[in-house]
Amino acid sequence: MKIILVVIINIFVVFVVKSQDLTHVTKNKPFSVTGGMNFSSTGYKVNGMASRLDPFTWSVGANLNFNLYGIFDVPFSFNYSQGNKTFGQPSYNQFGLSPKYKYITIHAGYRSLQFSNYSLSGVMFLGGGIEISPEKSLVKASFMYGKFAKAVAFDTLKKAQYSNNNLFGSPGYERWGYGGKISIGKETQNINVIMFRAWDKLGSIPSPPVISGIKPMENLVIGLSGTTLLFEHIKFNGEITISSITMDVRAPKRTMESFTYTNNMGSLFTPRETSISNLAYAVGLGYQGEIWNCEANLKHIDPGFQSLGTTYLTSDIEDYTLKIGRTFNEKKVTVSINSGIQRNNLANQLKVTNKRFIGGADISYSINEKLSVSGNFSNFNASTSPSSVTIVDTFKYVQVTDNYTLTTNYNFGDQVKRQALCANMMYQIVNTLNQSAIMITENGTKLFNVNLSYTISFIPSSLNLTTSLSYNKYDMDLITTQAYGPTFCATKSIFQKKIKLSCNYSLLNNIAANNSNNWMNIVKTTANYKIGKSQNIQLSMSYMNKKTTPTQTIPSKGVNEFKGAFTYSYTFKK
Repeated sequence: MKIILVVIINIFVVFVVKSQDLTHVTKNKPFSVTGGMNFSSTGYKVNGMASRLDPFTWSVGANLNFNLYGIFDVPFSFNYSQGNKTFGQPSYNQFGLSPKYKYITIHAGYRSLQFSNYSLSGVMFLGGGIEISPEKSLVKASFMYGKFAKAVAFDTLKKAQYSNNNLFGSPGYERWGYGGKISIGKETQNINVIMFRAWDKLGSIPSPPVISGIKPMENLVIGLSGTTLLFEHIKFNGEITISSITMDVRAPKRTMESFTYTNNMGSLFTPRETSISNLAYAVGLGYQGEIWNCEANLKHIDPGFQSLGTTYLTSDIEDYTLKIGRTFNEKKVTVSINSGIQRNNLANQLKVTNKRFIGGADISYSINEKLSVSGNFSNFNASTSPSSVTIVDTFKYVQVTDNYTLTTNYNFGDQVKRQALCANMMYQIVNTLNQSAIMITENGTKLFNVNLSYTISFIPSSLNLTTSLSYNKYDMDLITTQAYGPTFCATKSIFQKKIKLSCNYSLLNNIAANNSNNWMNIVKTTANYKIGKSQNIQLSMSYMNKKTTPTQTIPSKGVNEFKGAFTYSYTFKK
């Protein structure tokens, strides 16, 4: 009876947290139920080492979802095992609804909207909003108003209990906000105006102690962005955002000497001793042609830039990026080159300036319908050096990462028998240099991987055979480890493809830093049986035999590990 009551209450009270289109709601099915159940059990045994699993485990699970007119969802879940049992019914401490009719979407409850990356971006609020976007109209708009955080008083004794009491996850003042975005134009020619304001409500909590670091804040963000086609193939986009924020609204008022427009904003923003204004802007210029494409971008975010409508935003960065691409030989060859520079300490107020450089190239060549080759190179260089030197000795930290990849594919055969050869190589270098006035030390990490594989598929009999050979080498701090060996795989579908069988065998040799060899034989088989459209049975077994070749310091050791699993699942929709 309790479960039935919960269902009835949630059908009328709970709203699914996603946008709902009400244009054709009367055509939707009035009531539907979907769900499923599953049962699994595992057997495990090992000799020669400590057991990693229980000898026998099992679990039973089920889920149900009741839907009304394609709008309201009420999910339930159930899981039972020998060590745990849980029952999950809908928890709607946070609920929301976004019904849509034609070009109008209404938001109510717990919602999140996206104005831009620097204003309102993904932060959840409790309130309302509206989005108006007619298909043929040049004007689109969205507005919102709501509470971003509820008041949670600071309590030293209960500080650890506040993790779930606030939308921001910590004690603080009650926070409210509103904003809007108006877009004019089409996709290729448009301009967007954004305004967002948020403030903390004084008196919503008792005055917190200074040690808590909690201060009532106020924020006003104004943004302007746009996109335009300068010529037929040249596209320009730009964005500029000004964020004025007061870190403590209890501070005395003052007149701003820069961004003076904030002195005349009335109730929208009141400049105080703790107020600052910062810029964030980005511009991009790109050319897209049939053979050539090129794109240049600049992004700048002032130190201390902050918006109360974003969860996290990296500030004090400026980066320049350039990407060039071209196709050759009737688009059989594609080449792409990209590079960029990023730096911080834009206001020269830090003792250390970080600079990063990244460069890369991609090339692919479709020699013919059967053979293709592709390669990639990228270099990442990060450096840290003092902004001002006050002593003779200097310190510099550099990190360099090189990545090289090469892939070759050769596919051939016919409709009866298809074959494929594949070769992959990857080489990576991570280098760290610590430089002082008297010495340089180098710590490098190198990773090398090669994989060769051959696959043959017999189409009429649904039989696939694959054999591969891999080699891995890892160097770190003058310590080298290696692993190599072959792998064989076979898959076969039988009984009109209702049953799929697979078998894998791997023979791997691991050479550790102490020169000890670990030979491993790994066998895994799987049988999957699909019964109709709703039932599935799977049986899998794996066996691992590991043997350590003895050395002067390590005796011979053998390990045998066996694992078997059975799974049954059933799904339905009514």
